[in-house]
Amino acid sequence: MAVAIAIGFAAVPYAVAIGSPLRLSPDSLTYLAVADRIPLAPTAQIYPPGYPALLRGAEHIGLGNAWGFVVVNLLLLAVGVIAVFFLCRRALDLSPTVAALVCLAVLLARPFTDLTPTLLSDVPSFGGAMVSLAALTTAERRAGRGRLAWLVAGAALAAATISIRVQGIALVPAVVAVAVGRARWAAVGRLARRHRTVAASIAVASVLVLGGLAVLVLETTSYAQDITTVWRDIHGVGDLLDRVRVEAAAKLDSVGELGTQGYCCGGRVPMVFSELAGIMLIALVALGMWCRGRFGAIEVFVLSTAAIVVLYAGGIPRFWVGALPFLIVYVGLAAQRLTRLRVARIAFGLFATGYAIAGLAAGVHSIRLSTAGRGFPDAWASQVVSAPMIAAYRISFGEIP
Repeated sequence: MAVAIAIGFAAVPYAVAIGSPLRLSPDSLTYLAVADRIPLAPTAQIYPPGYPALLRGAEHIGLGNAWGFVVVNLLLLAVGVIAVFFLCRRALDLSPTVAALVCLAVLLARPFTDLTPTLLSDVPSFGGAMVSLAALTTAERRAGRGRLAWLVAGAALAAATISIRVQGIALVPAVVAVAVGRARWAAVGRLARRHRTVAASIAVASVLVLGGLAVLVLETTSYAQDITTVWRDIHGVGDLLDRVRVEAAAKLDSVGELGTQGYCCGGRVPMVFSELAGIMLIALVALGMWCRGRFGAIEVFVLSTAAIVVLYAGGIPRFWVGALPFLIVYVGLAAQRLTRLRVARIAFGLFATGYAIAGLAAGVHSIRLSTAGRGFPDAWASQVVSAPMIAAYRISFGEIP
C-alpha cells in the first residue's frame, strides 16, 4: 500500500504537466513540421517517420494541442511502466513489491520527468521497447507455435519502435538472440570451444559485416556525421588518446547523471563527481548482471543500448532511457549482495534517499514549469533551449523581445 501511495505522489507532476504550455525543443519543431507536412529546411535533422505519424494521428482524433500531445506521451509512459512491472515479475523473477519499487524509481528518474511533457520521441520509444521486450521474454519461455507468435509480435513491436526512434535498433540483437534460442547458442558455444580458430575467423567476419551494415544504415540519417565528426582531424597518437579520454569521460558522465539525477532546478552535479558516480554505477550494474546469473533478451538489449551510447558522440543521459529500469534492477541486485556489510547498507540507504529527494525536486521543478502561466518563457529559458525559440515563446505570450 505504501509503495502504491508513493507511486501516486510520483505521478502528480506528470498529471499536472497536462496543463503545461507546450514544451518544445528544436527537434520538436522538426517532428511537428513532418507531422503537418511542412517542408523542412535543407539543414534540418532527419528523423524516422513513426513519431510524426503518431502526432498526426493525435491531431486527427482531437489531441493536436499542447495537452493532447502530453496525454499521448503519458499514455505511452504508462504502457511502458506497466510493461516494466510485467518484466520485473515474469522475466526477472522479482516480488510484486520490488517490481513496484522499480516502477517508482522510473517515475522519479529525471529523464522521464523532463521528457514526458516535452514533444520528443524518447518516451514513446520507451513504451514501444518495453512492450517489445515483454513479448520477447514471453517467447523465451514458450515453445512451438506460441513461441513463434510471441517472437513475431516482439519483432513487429521492435520495428515500430525503430520507426519512432533510431535508437530502437538496440532491440534487433535481442530479437535475433531470442530467434536463435538459448539451446542453439549453447551448441554454438560448445562448437566454438572445439574449433577456436574457425570460430574466431567467423566472429571477426560477422563483426565486419554487421559494422558495414550499421554504417549503411547510419549514412541514411544525419547521425553518421555526428559520429564521424568526433574522430576527424586527429594528428598523431596524442590527439587520438586525448579524444578517447574526452569521449570516455562524457560516457561516464552520462551514466553518473542517471544515479545522481544530474542537474535540476538550475543546478548541476560537478562533472568529476558525476564521472566517479558513473564508474561506481557501471561496476554495480556489472555485479548485478552477474548476480542475476541469466543472460537473455533483456541483457542483450541493455548491452546493445550501452554500445549505442559508446558509439555516439559525447554522452547523452536520455539515451539510457530504455535501459534505465533494468539498470535500476541490477543495482538493486548488487545492493542485495553487498549489504551484508554494514557500511554498504548505509551507503545504499543514503544513495536511495538522495535519488528519491532529487527525483522529487525534479518533479517540483516540472510542476513549476507547468503552472508558470505567462512566466513560462522565462521559466523555460532556464532549460537548454535556443535563444530564437525563447524569443518566439515571448512573442506568443504577448511579450516584445
